[in-house]
Amino acid sequence: MFLPQDIEAQVIEKSYLSTDKNIYAPNDTIWFKSYVFDETNKLSDQSISFKLGLGTNQGEKLHESSWQIIEGTAEGWLLAPREEGQYVLLAFSGQMIGASADTAFTKRFYVRSELVDEVLVTANQIEPITIAERVLKLDITSMINRNKPSAKLRLKYELVSSNGLEKTGRMRTDEEGKLAFELDKFPLGLSDPRILISSEDKSLTRAINLTLPIEVEQQPIDLQFFPEGGHLIQGVANNLAFKAMSGPQETIDITMVIKTMQGEIVDTVSSYYKGMGQFSLIPGSQELQAQIISPFQLEGLYKLPIAKEQGVAISLVKQPETKELIRLIPSSGARGTDFVLELNQFSNPLIRLNVKLDHRQFLELPTELLASGLARATLYTKEGEPLAERLFFHHGDKEIDFKLTFDKASYGPREEVKVKIEASDRNGNPVKSNFSFSAIDFDRTRGPADDTPNLMTHMLLTSELVGHIPTPNFYFSDAPKAMEALNLVTLTNGWRKLVPSRFDDPEAISGSILFNNNKRKKIGDKPINVMDLQTFNIESFAFDKDKTFEIPSSFLKYKGDSILISSVTKNKKDRFSIQLNDSSRIASIDLFKTLTSKFKDKLIKDKLYYPQYKLAEDRFNNVLLLNSVTVESNSLDFGTCKIADFQFEKPWKTKLVDELDLSNNSIRNQILMFDRTINRIGDLRAMSRIGSGIAAEDVLISSNTRRAGSGSLGFKFEVPIEVFINCEKIPFIKYTTPPYDFQVGKTLDAIDFSNLKAISYKRSDSDFELSQLMIYTEKEEIIYKPTFRKHRVIKPFEDYTREFYAPKYITKKQRNDPVPDLRTTLFWQANVVTDEKGEAEISFYNADRPNRIQVTVEGVDTQSRIGFSQIIYQVNEKQDN
Repeated sequence: MFLPQDIEAQVIEKSYLSTDKNIYAPNDTIWFKSYVFDETNKLSDQSISFKLGLGTNQGEKLHESSWQIIEGTAEGWLLAPREEGQYVLLAFSGQMIGASADTAFTKRFYVRSELVDEVLVTANQIEPITIAERVLKLDITSMINRNKPSAKLRLKYELVSSNGLEKTGRMRTDEEGKLAFELDKFPLGLSDPRILISSEDKSLTRAINLTLPIEVEQQPIDLQFFPEGGHLIQGVANNLAFKAMSGPQETIDITMVIKTMQGEIVDTVSSYYKGMGQFSLIPGSQELQAQIISPFQLEGLYKLPIAKEQGVAISLVKQPETKELIRLIPSSGARGTDFVLELNQFSNPLIRLNVKLDHRQFLELPTELLASGLARATLYTKEGEPLAERLFFHHGDKEIDFKLTFDKASYGPREEVKVKIEASDRNGNPVKSNFSFSAIDFDRTRGPADDTPNLMTHMLLTSELVGHIPTPNFYFSDAPKAMEALNLVTLTNGWRKLVPSRFDDPEAISGSILFNNNKRKKIGDKPINVMDLQTFNIESFAFDKDKTFEIPSSFLKYKGDSILISSVTKNKKDRFSIQLNDSSRIASIDLFKTLTSKFKDKLIKDKLYYPQYKLAEDRFNNVLLLNSVTVESNSLDFGTCKIADFQFEKPWKTKLVDELDLSNNSIRNQILMFDRTINRIGDLRAMSRIGSGIAAEDVLISSNTRRAGSGSLGFKFEVPIEVFINCEKIPFIKYTTPPYDFQVGKTLDAIDFSNLKAISYKRSDSDFELSQLMIYTEKEEIIYKPTFRKHRVIKPFEDYTREFYAPKYITKKQRNDPVPDLRTTLFWQANVVTDEKGEAEISFYNADRPNRIQVTVEGVDTQSRIGFSQIIYQVNEKQDN
C-alpha cells in the first residue's frame, strides 16, 4: 500500500527474522522472512527497508544487505559462511536506524559440515568432580568405521567455561584406541565448564571435535530474589519470587530452606521450572536468609531482601474465565490512605483508578482493554510517586491457530506430501492470514540454537523483557506447567522500555546544493528533482529557509530500489554539487558494528560438538554431492560476490589484479584496453537518416551496433554495456528528455580503484542480451573520491530475487534416479496466503533419507494476530506403492 502522508511522529518498530532452519551446511542457502511490528504489536509499514547483517564470534561483519518491506514483511536469502561455527544474524528496520542496539533482533545459527566423522571419539565422565579431590576423570575411546580401534591417535583437549579457555593440553590413545584421562587440580567455581577434545591429524578428511559438559559435585549458584511489587512489606502477606542460575544462561532447579539469622527454619521451598519459583511469607523486622540443600548442599547463605516498615503489598491473582485481580494489602501505617492504580500496556496508560485502602482489597482489572502481551499495574501515591508495580502477561485474542492436516499417515522417500493448513481465531472462526512454511530434515538439523524464540514468543514476550529467558517457546505451549512458568518469567525479569530513533525520519533523504567554488555556499533557488528508475517519473522538492531539502521516507516508499536525485543545469558555467546528509547512513554502520561487537567471543562454537548434535552414520555417508561437501575449485570468493568458474571460460574473459597493467591508475584506460569490443566511454546515440539523438550520457559502449526499424524511420543504435561493481549493477538511464547525467563514466570517475581485485568481461552479439563488464574490489569495499556530483543515486534496498528450488518426482524415471537427494530443507515458501475460509494447501516431495521431517508454520492474519504451529512426521525406509 502507498503511504501518501509524511511521517509526522517517530515510530517504534520491532523486528523478527524467521529462517527455514537453525543449522546449515557450508555455503548453504539461508531462506528467511522478516516481520516488522510497531510498539502495539501490529504490523508496521512505516519503514522502506529491512536491514540484515551476519556476524562472527570475532566481532566481524560478513554480510550486510537491505530488503524491501511490503505491508510489514520482507523475504529473501543469503549464503551461509564456509567455516563451521556459530554465527549471528542481525536485523532491524530502517526507521530504527539511530536507536539503541537493544531494539535490534539477533538470532544465532550454526554452520556444520555434512560429513560424518571418520574416526568416532567418545568420552564419558567417570564421576562428578568433588571439592575434596578436584580430579576430572574421563574414559575416552576412538574407533575407525565404528568397529576398528584407532590406535595411537593424537588428541588435544581444551577446558573451557563461560569465561573462555581455562586450560589446554595433549594426549594419545593406546593400541586399542582407549585412554584413561585424568586432569588434576580442576579449577572450581567455573561457570558452564566443558571439555573440547579435538585432533588436527592431516590424514583425516574431517577434523575430530567432541564437546563434553563437565559435572561438578558443587558449582556456584547465583540466587536472586524478586519481591512481587518490588518491595517486601513488614507485617502483611507478600509473595517472593526467585531464580537460580549456574551460569550466564544456565538455570538450575534447587530446593532451599528459609532461615532466621539465628538458624531457625521458617520454610522449605523448591523451584517450579528452570530454577524459578515463588513462595509466600509475612516478614517482620528481622532479616531472613536462604540455604540451598538440593541438588547439593551449599554452605553459603543468601540474604532475602529487607522488608520495608510501611507500604502496600501488591500481587496478581488469576481467576477462572481469564479474570485477573490485583490484591492490595496496606501496612498499618498505610491504611486509610488514597492511592491511584494505573493499568498500562505498550507504554500507554489505559485506565487510572482512585483507591482508598482501609484493609486488604481485590480489584478486578479491565482485561477487555488489553491486547495479548505484557501489561503493568502500577500503584501510585496521590502525589504521583510510584509505590509498587506488577508486570504480567495477558492472554487475549492476539493469537491465531494453525491446524495442519496431511493427506497420508506415512510417507516414503521422494513421495509427494500434501498438507492442508487451516487458520482460525481462538473462537474457531476462519481468518485470512499470510504465513511462512518450511519442511526440514529434523534429524539432520538439530543444534544448540533450537531454543530460538518463534515469532509469537518474540513479539509478545522476549522483545519486551530484559535478560535471558530460558526455553522461551515453552510458555506458549499446552504443557501443564506453561501458564505458571510464564507468570514466574514476568516476576523474575524486568520490562524493556523501547525508545525510537534519535532521528525524526531515519530513511528520509536530506541535503543541500553547494556552489563548486572555494566558498562552497548553499544554493536555495534550484529545485531538487527526484526520479525513480522504475517509471522514470519526476517530482520536485523545494528548499526550506536554511536552504536544505528533505525528501520524506513516506514519499520514497514503493518508489523502487533506485532513486535518482538531481537538479537543473542552466548552462555550462552552472557548476554545483549535491551534498547529502549521511548521518543516518553512518548510524546504520555504527549499529551493525555495535551489534557484532556485542557477540565477540560470546558465540562459542564448541557446543556444536555435543554428542546429541553429532551427525549419525547412514548409507549416504560416502556420497559426494554439492549439498553434502564443499567442493574446492578455482572460484575466487570475495565475500558474498565472487568470480565463478565459468568466468574463466569463453565467452568470458577474466584478469586478476596481477595480470592488469596498473602503471596507469585510470580505470577508464584499464577497461578500454581490456577487450577490442569495448569501444569507448561517452554519449550513447541513436542515429537515423534524419539525424541523431542522445539516448544517455557517458555510458560504456560496445563497438557492435544494432539496427531497428526500416526505411526512412530506421534507426541504428549504439549498444551499451552492462557494468557491475561487486555484482551491483550501475544503472544507466535510456531515452529520457532531457537526459540526466548519472551514467557509468561519471560513476567510475568517482571511485578510487586502488583496491582493484579483478575485471571480467563477456561479449554478447545477441539482440536480447547486452555485454557485461564485472569489476571486483577487495572485500567488496568501494572507496569514493572526494568529488562534486550534480546527481546522486540512492538505493534504499536491493532486488535479490531468487526462487526456492524444490524437485518433483512425478515419473518413475524421476523416482528411480540414482543421484541421491540429500536436501535438509525440503520446502520453503515465505508467503502462503489462506483464502476466505482460512485454508491453504501446500505440496512438496521428500528427499531420500528416512528421517523425521519437521514442518513449521508461522505468520499473521489481517489484524496482525500471530500464529505458530509445528509438527513432525516420519519418512519410511522405502517408497510406498
